Amino acid sequence: MLWGVGTSSYQVEGNIDHADWSRFERTITPGFQGAGKACEHYLHALDDIRQVAALGLNAYRFSVEWSRIEPAPGATDQAALAHYRQMVDTARNCGLEPVVTLHHFTLPKWLEAEGGVLSPNFTTHFARLCKVVGSALDATWWVTINEPMVLAVMGYLLGEWPPGRRSLTEVNRVGRALARAHRQAFQILHQIDPARRVGVAKHLTRIWPHRPHHLMDQLGSRLQDAVFNQYFYQWTAGTHDFLGVNFYARSYARGLTQVRRSRPGERLSQMGWVTDSADLAAVLSWLKPMGLPVLITENGIATLDEDLRCDYLRSHVRVLLEARQQGLDVAGYLYWTLWDNFEWREGWGPAFGLCPPPSAGQRFSWRPAARLLAQLCANDGAELLGPHA
Repeated sequence: MLWGVGTSSYQVEGNIDHADWSRFERTITPGFQGAGKACEHYLHALDDIRQVAALGLNAYRFSVEWSRIEPAPGATDQAALAHYRQMVDTARNCGLEPVVTLHHFTLPKWLEAEGGVLSPNFTTHFARLCKVVGSALDATWWVTINEPMVLAVMGYLLGEWPPGRRSLTEVNRVGRALARAHRQAFQILHQIDPARRVGVAKHLTRIWPHRPHHLMDQLGSRLQDAVFNQYFYQWTAGTHDFLGVNFYARSYARGLTQVRRSRPGERLSQMGWVTDSADLAAVLSWLKPMGLPVLITENGIATLDEDLRCDYLRSHVRVLLEARQQGLDVAGYLYWTLWDNFEWREGWGPAFGLCPPPSAGQRFSWRPAARLLAQLCANDGAELLGPHA
């Protein structure tokens, strides 16, 4: 079983100037602190990977930055491609299984100018990226797209992410475009190497009616569950070697479109999310009939309370292992994330990391949850299912 941690390029690499987010973050609010140098992971990637291995984990998920690899349409930056190849090779040499993500929210500015995901050439451009990266990187595990419906909702319904649009009809168009891109990427990656395991990192959440007996809230929760959790799997049926699951917390529906994340009196993370591992158990039960291995591609909590972080980690991993005992094919668990990092619209506030951000002369200050995760890796989580768990 894989036990590891994940990152994404824009959030940790630093000095990314040619992505849509590098433009968009300057429009948020005066004084907003953008990604900037981030965690300077691009400069220190190989040593950072060795440190993850030294902690005692056996997997590392990272994303390639499209705007680095293809700074202009059809023009491959060979140095950037070689950098990511070295990351894969270094991970393998250290005993870490690399899990490579091709698209983690960001697009090159040139593609944004064409219309982004809604460009008629989007799938063609993405297919070219898949061929270039898929041919260069010798990895087994591939995530084609991270959280496609989150991108659709945040960027095209709420307008809080690039391109900052507010259109109900475009959400469906974006979701379907990303589904087409995934289906094509699945075929390309398998043509390069049939042994590869290809999937999507799908954000799943249990959506409750905010007012349990209110008809509109009940209807809203069902509608949002269909849009957010189910449709993408229907659009991409038959093109998953595994089910990548990003799970954090429950959500609440109030009416047809508004999602409230909590009720009064509930214990919340820094993101304002209600975190109950029973909701992960429900999500896993939905997935079991699909008959595919499940890889938790993201799971974590934003908090400065380390007891809470460790409790969150234990409770969610315990649910996963109990599901495995009950017959679910569990491929692994990847905590989100390595460092506290740039958290998109929320900036640098949320503390999801196994470490605080790197400081001068100190890149890794492991928090207790990091040691706990390494311990779980060492014994495959056995302690959580013992008589005193």
